[in-house]
Amino acid sequence: MNAMMAEQDDWRGRIAGGRGTGYPIPQGLPPAQSWLAFAGALPIAFVGGLIGLGGAECRFPLLAGPLRYSLREAVPVNLAVSLVTLLAASVVRLPTLHFALLHPVLPAVLAAMTGAMGAVPVAARAVSRLPDARLAQTVRGLLMAMGVMPIAGGWVPLRAVGLIPAVVPVQLIAGLLLGVVVGVVSGLLGIAGGALLIPLFVFAYGLDIATAGTVSLLISLPIVAIGVARWARFGAYHQHTLRSTIAPMGASSVIGAMSGGLLVGLVPAPLLSVSLGTLLIGATWRTAAQARQAGCAAVQRSSRVDEHTTA
Repeated sequence: MNAMMAEQDDWRGRIAGGRGTGYPIPQGLPPAQSWLAFAGALPIAFVGGLIGLGGAECRFPLLAGPLRYSLREAVPVNLAVSLVTLLAASVVRLPTLHFALLHPVLPAVLAAMTGAMGAVPVAARAVSRLPDARLAQTVRGLLMAMGVMPIAGGWVPLRAVGLIPAVVPVQLIAGLLLGVVVGVVSGLLGIAGGALLIPLFVFAYGLDIATAGTVSLLISLPIVAIGVARWARFGAYHQHTLRSTIAPMGASSVIGAMSGGLLVGLVPAPLLSVSLGTLLIGATWRTAAQARQAGCAAVQRSSRVDEHTTA
Protein backbone atom coordinates (compact mmCIF):
# COMPACT_ATOMS: atom_id res chain seq x y z
CA MET A 1 0.00 0.00 0.00
CA ASN A 2 2.80 2.41 0.91
CA ALA A 3 4.59 1.60 -2.35
CA MET A 4 1.40 2.28 -4.34
CA MET A 5 0.87 5.61 -2.55
CA ALA A 6 4.48 6.55 -3.27
CA GLU A 7 3.98 5.75 -6.97
CA GLN A 8 0.79 7.82 -7.01
CA ASP A 9 2.60 10.80 -5.47
CA ASP A 10 5.50 10.38 -7.91
CA TRP A 11 3.17 10.27 -10.94
CA ARG A 12 1.14 13.27 -9.76
CA GLY A 13 4.32 15.19 -9.05
CA ARG A 14 5.64 14.55 -12.55
CA ILE A 15 2.28 15.55 -14.05
CA ALA A 16 2.34 18.76 -12.04
CA GLY A 17 5.93 19.32 -13.13
CA GLY A 18 4.74 19.18 -16.75
CA ARG A 19 2.95 22.50 -16.40
CA GLY A 20 6.05 24.35 -17.49
CA THR A 21 6.85 22.16 -20.48
CA GLY A 22 4.21 23.47 -22.82
CA TYR A 23 1.69 20.71 -22.08
CA PRO A 24 -1.08 22.26 -19.97
CA ILE A 25 -3.03 19.82 -17.88
CA PRO A 26 -6.59 19.54 -19.25
CA GLN A 27 -9.01 20.30 -16.42
CA GLY A 28 -12.03 19.49 -18.56
CA LEU A 29 -11.87 20.24 -22.24
CA PRO A 30 -14.32 22.75 -23.71
CA PRO A 31 -17.18 21.36 -25.85
CA ALA A 32 -15.36 22.19 -29.10
CA GLN A 33 -12.42 20.02 -28.08
CA SER A 34 -14.75 17.21 -27.02
CA TRP A 35 -16.07 17.25 -30.58
CA LEU A 36 -12.46 17.29 -31.77
CA ALA A 37 -11.80 14.16 -29.71
CA PHE A 38 -14.82 12.50 -31.32
CA ALA A 39 -14.11 13.68 -34.87
CA GLY A 40 -10.36 13.03 -34.69
CA ALA A 41 -10.72 9.43 -33.54
CA LEU A 42 -13.47 8.55 -36.05
CA PRO A 43 -11.41 8.33 -39.27
CA ILE A 44 -8.56 6.63 -37.40
CA ALA A 45 -10.90 3.91 -36.16
CA PHE A 46 -12.61 3.64 -39.55
CA VAL A 47 -9.34 2.99 -41.39
CA GLY A 48 -8.24 0.68 -38.59
CA GLY A 49 -11.50 -1.27 -38.94
CA LEU A 50 -10.89 -1.67 -42.67
CA ILE A 51 -7.57 -3.43 -42.02
CA GLY A 52 -8.48 -5.13 -38.73
CA LEU A 53 -6.70 -2.85 -36.25
CA GLY A 54 -7.96 -0.52 -33.55
CA GLY A 55 -5.82 2.47 -34.51
CA ALA A 56 -4.67 3.26 -30.96
CA GLU A 57 -1.18 4.07 -32.27
CA CYS A 58 -2.61 6.95 -34.32
CA ARG A 59 -4.75 8.18 -31.42
CA PHE A 60 -1.66 8.88 -29.35
CA PRO A 61 -0.40 11.80 -31.50
CA LEU A 62 -3.95 13.17 -31.48
CA LEU A 63 -3.99 13.17 -27.69
CA ALA A 64 -0.48 14.59 -27.32
CA GLY A 65 -0.99 17.09 -30.16
CA PRO A 66 -4.32 18.84 -30.85
CA LEU A 67 -5.89 17.72 -27.55
CA ARG A 68 -2.86 18.99 -25.59
CA TYR A 69 -2.39 16.12 -23.17
CA SER A 70 1.06 15.54 -21.74
CA LEU A 71 2.69 12.23 -22.64
CA ARG A 72 2.07 10.88 -19.15
CA GLU A 73 -1.61 11.72 -19.35
CA ALA A 74 -2.03 10.49 -22.92
CA VAL A 75 -0.97 6.94 -22.00
CA PRO A 76 -3.81 6.14 -19.53
CA VAL A 77 -6.39 8.00 -21.66
CA ASN A 78 -5.40 6.05 -24.77
CA LEU A 79 -5.48 2.81 -22.77
CA ALA A 80 -9.01 3.51 -21.55
CA VAL A 81 -10.22 4.20 -25.10
CA SER A 82 -8.51 0.99 -26.23
CA LEU A 83 -10.44 -0.94 -23.58
CA VAL A 84 -13.76 0.48 -24.83
CA THR A 85 -12.86 -0.45 -28.41
CA LEU A 86 -11.79 -3.98 -27.41
CA LEU A 87 -14.98 -4.61 -25.46
CA ALA A 88 -17.07 -3.57 -28.45
CA ALA A 89 -14.98 -5.75 -30.78
CA SER A 90 -15.32 -8.74 -28.44
CA VAL A 91 -19.12 -8.51 -28.60
CA VAL A 92 -18.90 -8.85 -32.39
CA ARG A 93 -16.05 -11.35 -32.80
CA LEU A 94 -16.08 -13.74 -29.84
CA PRO A 95 -19.52 -15.29 -30.55
CA THR A 96 -18.25 -16.31 -33.99
CA LEU A 97 -14.98 -17.76 -32.75
CA HIS A 98 -14.33 -21.47 -33.35
CA PHE A 99 -12.19 -22.35 -30.35
CA ALA A 100 -11.04 -25.56 -32.06
CA LEU A 101 -8.82 -23.39 -34.25
CA LEU A 102 -6.94 -22.22 -31.16
CA HIS A 103 -6.05 -25.65 -29.76
CA PRO A 104 -2.71 -25.98 -31.60
CA VAL A 105 -1.49 -22.59 -30.31
CA LEU A 106 -3.27 -22.47 -26.97
CA PRO A 107 -0.02 -22.87 -24.94
CA ALA A 108 1.50 -19.95 -26.86
CA VAL A 109 -1.61 -17.81 -26.33
CA LEU A 110 -1.62 -18.45 -22.59
CA ALA A 111 2.13 -17.82 -22.35
CA ALA A 112 1.84 -14.56 -24.30
CA MET A 113 -1.02 -13.48 -22.08
CA THR A 114 1.01 -14.26 -18.94
CA GLY A 115 4.09 -12.41 -20.18
CA ALA A 116 2.07 -9.37 -21.23
CA MET A 117 0.14 -9.20 -17.96
CA GLY A 118 3.42 -9.22 -16.05
CA ALA A 119 5.04 -6.58 -18.26
CA VAL A 120 2.21 -4.01 -18.25
CA PRO A 121 2.69 -2.91 -14.61
CA VAL A 122 6.44 -2.56 -15.20
CA ALA A 123 5.82 -0.34 -18.23
CA ALA A 124 3.27 1.74 -16.31
CA ARG A 125 5.79 2.26 -13.54
CA ALA A 126 8.37 3.34 -16.13
CA VAL A 127 5.96 5.93 -17.55
CA SER A 128 5.50 7.41 -14.10
CA ARG A 129 9.24 7.49 -13.35
CA LEU A 130 11.11 8.17 -16.59
CA PRO A 131 12.41 11.73 -17.03
CA ASP A 132 10.35 13.79 -19.47
CA ALA A 133 13.05 13.85 -22.16
CA ARG A 134 13.68 10.10 -21.98
CA LEU A 135 9.93 9.34 -22.01
CA ALA A 136 9.46 11.56 -25.07
CA GLN A 137 12.32 9.81 -26.90
CA THR A 138 10.97 6.37 -26.03
CA VAL A 139 7.42 7.17 -27.12
CA ARG A 140 8.60 8.82 -30.33
CA GLY A 141 10.79 5.84 -31.22
CA LEU A 142 8.03 3.32 -30.55
CA LEU A 143 5.47 5.28 -32.56
CA MET A 144 7.87 5.56 -35.49
CA ALA A 145 8.46 1.80 -35.35
CA MET A 146 4.71 1.16 -35.16
CA GLY A 147 4.30 3.36 -38.23
CA VAL A 148 6.89 1.40 -40.20
CA MET A 149 5.17 -1.93 -39.51
CA PRO A 150 1.92 -1.30 -41.47
CA ILE A 151 3.95 0.24 -44.31
CA ALA A 152 6.06 -2.92 -44.48
CA GLY A 153 2.90 -5.01 -44.24
CA GLY A 154 1.46 -3.14 -47.20
CA TRP A 155 4.41 -4.16 -49.35
CA VAL A 156 4.80 -7.67 -47.95
CA PRO A 157 1.37 -9.34 -47.67
CA LEU A 158 0.77 -11.39 -44.53
CA ARG A 159 0.94 -15.11 -45.23
CA ALA A 160 0.87 -17.93 -42.72
CA VAL A 161 4.42 -19.22 -42.31
CA GLY A 162 4.78 -21.00 -38.97
CA LEU A 163 8.37 -20.23 -38.04
CA ILE A 164 7.94 -21.60 -34.50
CA PRO A 165 8.01 -25.42 -34.44
CA ALA A 166 5.00 -27.22 -33.00
CA VAL A 167 6.90 -28.14 -29.82
CA VAL A 168 5.14 -27.08 -26.65
CA PRO A 169 8.22 -25.87 -24.68
CA VAL A 170 9.43 -23.82 -27.66
CA GLN A 171 5.97 -22.34 -28.20
CA LEU A 172 5.72 -21.48 -24.50
CA ILE A 173 9.07 -19.67 -24.43
CA ALA A 174 8.39 -17.81 -27.68
CA GLY A 175 4.89 -16.88 -26.52
CA LEU A 176 6.19 -15.61 -23.19
CA LEU A 177 8.81 -13.40 -24.87
CA LEU A 178 6.24 -12.13 -27.36
CA GLY A 179 3.88 -11.28 -24.50
CA VAL A 180 6.55 -9.35 -22.62
CA VAL A 181 7.29 -7.22 -25.70
CA VAL A 182 3.60 -6.54 -26.32
CA GLY A 183 2.99 -5.76 -22.64
CA VAL A 184 5.82 -3.23 -22.53
CA VAL A 185 4.65 -1.48 -25.70
CA SER A 186 1.04 -1.53 -24.50
CA GLY A 187 2.00 -0.02 -21.16
CA LEU A 188 4.19 2.68 -22.70
CA LEU A 189 1.75 3.78 -25.43
CA GLY A 190 -1.63 2.79 -24.06
CA ILE A 191 -2.41 0.50 -27.01
CA ALA A 192 -3.91 -2.97 -27.28
CA GLY A 193 -0.98 -4.38 -29.25
CA GLY A 194 -2.87 -5.84 -32.21
CA ALA A 195 -0.44 -4.27 -34.68
CA LEU A 196 2.25 -6.46 -33.12
CA LEU A 197 0.28 -9.56 -32.18
CA ILE A 198 -1.46 -10.19 -35.49
CA PRO A 199 1.58 -10.29 -37.82
CA LEU A 200 3.69 -12.14 -35.25
CA PHE A 201 1.10 -14.90 -34.78
CA VAL A 202 0.70 -15.16 -38.54
CA PHE A 203 4.42 -15.43 -39.26
CA ALA A 204 5.53 -17.27 -36.12
CA TYR A 205 2.65 -19.68 -35.53
CA GLY A 206 1.10 -20.01 -38.98
CA LEU A 207 -2.37 -18.70 -38.12
CA ASP A 208 -4.62 -17.13 -40.71
CA ILE A 209 -5.26 -13.41 -40.29
CA ALA A 210 -8.82 -13.80 -38.96
CA THR A 211 -7.78 -16.28 -36.26
CA ALA A 212 -4.73 -14.18 -35.40
CA GLY A 213 -7.03 -11.17 -34.97
CA THR A 214 -9.17 -13.10 -32.52
CA VAL A 215 -6.08 -14.31 -30.64
CA SER A 216 -4.94 -10.70 -30.46
CA LEU A 217 -8.30 -9.75 -28.97
CA LEU A 218 -8.11 -12.50 -26.33
CA ILE A 219 -4.60 -11.47 -25.28
CA SER A 220 -5.22 -7.73 -25.41
CA LEU A 221 -8.38 -7.63 -23.28
CA PRO A 222 -6.79 -8.70 -19.97
CA ILE A 223 -3.58 -6.70 -20.42
CA VAL A 224 -5.46 -3.50 -21.28
CA ALA A 225 -7.87 -4.08 -18.38
CA ILE A 226 -4.91 -4.51 -16.00
CA GLY A 227 -3.32 -1.35 -17.35
CA VAL A 228 -6.52 0.67 -16.91
CA ALA A 229 -6.99 -0.67 -13.38
CA ARG A 230 -3.43 0.27 -12.44
CA TRP A 231 -3.75 3.79 -13.85
CA ALA A 232 -7.06 4.16 -12.03
CA ARG A 233 -5.25 3.36 -8.78
CA PHE A 234 -2.77 6.09 -9.67
CA GLY A 235 -5.69 8.51 -9.87
CA ALA A 236 -5.17 9.10 -13.60
CA TYR A 237 -8.87 9.21 -14.51
CA HIS A 238 -10.89 12.27 -13.56
CA GLN A 239 -14.53 13.00 -14.26
CA HIS A 240 -13.62 15.75 -16.72
CA THR A 241 -11.28 13.46 -18.64
CA LEU A 242 -13.82 10.65 -18.76
CA ARG A 243 -16.59 12.94 -19.98
CA SER A 244 -14.63 15.20 -22.31
CA THR A 245 -12.17 12.81 -23.96
CA ILE A 246 -12.55 9.12 -23.15
CA ALA A 247 -16.32 8.99 -23.73
CA PRO A 248 -16.35 10.79 -27.12
CA MET A 249 -13.19 9.05 -28.34
CA GLY A 250 -14.49 5.68 -27.20
CA ALA A 251 -17.83 6.21 -28.94
CA SER A 252 -16.24 7.34 -32.20
CA SER A 253 -13.71 4.50 -32.06
CA VAL A 254 -16.49 1.93 -31.75
CA ILE A 255 -18.55 3.53 -34.53
CA GLY A 256 -15.55 3.90 -36.83
CA ALA A 257 -14.16 0.41 -36.23
CA MET A 258 -17.55 -1.27 -36.80
CA SER A 259 -18.26 0.83 -39.90
CA GLY A 260 -14.85 0.02 -41.31
CA GLY A 261 -15.35 -3.65 -40.56
CA LEU A 262 -18.56 -3.70 -42.59
CA LEU A 263 -16.76 -2.24 -45.63
CA VAL A 264 -13.73 -4.54 -45.62
CA GLY A 265 -12.61 -5.29 -49.16
CA LEU A 266 -13.83 -2.11 -50.83
CA VAL A 267 -10.40 -0.47 -50.58
CA PRO A 268 -7.16 -2.45 -51.09
CA ALA A 269 -5.75 -3.34 -47.66
CA PRO A 270 -2.10 -2.68 -48.68
CA LEU A 271 -2.98 0.88 -49.69
CA LEU A 272 -4.72 1.43 -46.36
CA SER A 273 -1.82 -0.03 -44.40
CA VAL A 274 0.71 2.21 -46.11
CA SER A 275 -1.56 5.24 -45.62
CA LEU A 276 -2.07 4.48 -41.92
CA GLY A 277 1.65 4.01 -41.32
CA THR A 278 2.51 7.20 -43.17
CA LEU A 279 -0.12 9.09 -41.19
CA LEU A 280 1.27 7.80 -37.90
CA ILE A 281 4.87 8.71 -38.77
CA GLY A 282 3.85 12.18 -39.96
CA ALA A 283 1.68 12.83 -36.90
CA THR A 284 4.43 11.62 -34.57
CA TRP A 285 7.02 13.83 -36.24
CA ARG A 286 4.73 16.85 -36.08
CA THR A 287 3.85 16.25 -32.42
CA ALA A 288 7.52 15.88 -31.53
CA ALA A 289 8.35 19.13 -33.34
CA GLN A 290 5.55 20.94 -31.49
CA ALA A 291 6.80 19.53 -28.19
CA ARG A 292 10.34 20.76 -28.87
CA GLN A 293 9.05 24.21 -29.79
CA ALA A 294 6.87 24.34 -26.68
CA GLY A 295 9.78 23.22 -24.52
CA CYS A 296 12.08 25.88 -25.96
CA ALA A 297 9.40 28.52 -25.41
CA ALA A 298 8.95 27.38 -21.81
CA VAL A 299 12.71 27.61 -21.19
CA GLN A 300 12.81 31.11 -22.68
CA ARG A 301 9.89 32.24 -20.52
CA SER A 302 11.57 30.81 -17.43
CA SER A 303 14.82 32.60 -18.29
CA ARG A 304 13.01 35.92 -18.72
CA VAL A 305 11.27 35.45 -15.39
CA ASP A 306 14.59 34.69 -13.68
CA GLU A 307 16.22 37.75 -15.24
CA HIS A 308 13.31 39.93 -14.18
CA THR A 309 13.45 38.55 -10.63
CA THR A 310 17.20 39.11 -10.43
CA ALA A 311 16.86 42.66 -11.70
